[in-house]
Amino acid sequence: MKVKDIMTKQTVIGTPSKTVLLAANKMAQKGVGALIIAGKNLPLGIITERDIVRKVVAMKKDPNTTKISEIMSEPLFTTSPNNDIREAAKIMSINEVRRLPVVENGKLVGILTATDIAKSLVGQLTGQDALLYAITRYHKYGY
Repeated sequence: MKVKDIMTKQTVIGTPSKTVLLAANKMAQKGVGALIIAGKNLPLGIITERDIVRKVVAMKKDPNTTKISEIMSEPLFTTSPNNDIREAAKIMSINEVRRLPVVENGKLVGILTATDIAKSLVGQLTGQDALLYAITRYHKYGY
């Protein structure tokens, strides 16, 4: 299965010169947990709810004056729409990210999230997979 088969095609974009408050409002309005930060449809970085909590709220910065460019994560880890999902998942795992912008010919065409991958796996788990998942979860969380 390819990235293009499961990616979210509608991306929500922000600009680096806008404030974190505007970014947070846009994320809330659109119901998303991240904005791809772009200039001329070229992805430059990403800002997530986690970035806002850790880099603004926890540091007691003013979201009304802090610019997105000050806290966005860059450079971006990206994938191609024709990339295999396993390869994209490997990129996410190695780099410890939950979202990969999907770029084709330098242009942003979508976003692949851990949720997209999880949804694609629903119904594909065998009884053994479910058992292994349960054992792994038990070991990881200790209950």
